[in-house]
Amino acid sequence: MQWDDALEVGVPSIDEDHRNIVTWVSDLQEMGAYSFPHKTLVYVFDSLVDYVSIHFRREESAMAACSFGGLKSHQKAHEEFEQIIQKVHNQLLENADFIFQNETFDFIFDWLHTHISQVDTQMASSVRGSKAAIEAADKFPRVAIKAPSRN
Repeated sequence: MQWDDALEVGVPSIDEDHRNIVTWVSDLQEMGAYSFPHKTLVYVFDSLVDYVSIHFRREESAMAACSFGGLKSHQKAHEEFEQIIQKVHNQLLENADFIFQNETFDFIFDWLHTHISQVDTQMASSVRGSKAAIEAADKFPRVAIKAPSRN
């Protein structure tokens, strides 16, 4: 999956996170295809899990700041995705010969695309109209993540 500007929701910090997550997952998929060492894949996946968690807390903080009515269902979607990602993460940690399946990436990319284009778009319309929500989102770190190079 490549980033598509049509997925932008109009909240700069959230859009930046979304671009980074899509890039990170794409890089991770490529790293698996190039048979990077297990230790490197663990490090990258650990970083992805942490980054996704920070991103979800950013969104939830912004939604709370503007009293977004869909906060609880949005949090539930985040929790369910984090549980699935954690399950994959645990499999990676437990098996030095772990190989990412294409179905894993298909699921992640499909979830991201659907969640961003449908669920986050609704949330963002409320967040964009609230200075407090934008400030709440901006309190979280905005650091671009980079995958280790193959060289």
